[in-house]
Amino acid sequence: MSDTREVTVRKAEKKDAPRLVELLHTMAEMHHEGRPDFSSAAQNTPLRTLKRK
Repeated sequence: MSDTREVTVRKAEKKDAPRLVELLHTMAEMHHEGRPDFSSAAQNTPLRTLKRK
């Protein structure tokens, strides 16, 4: 049996920022757990210090 759900996709808005930061941290943790050798150099760079060019 297939579980089908309708999904609406939209551009992110400023109000979405706090939740997106949570998502990015969760993704970073998952990547680090899966490939600690690959992400060890990046783990010392806090996400908040990265700036958009």
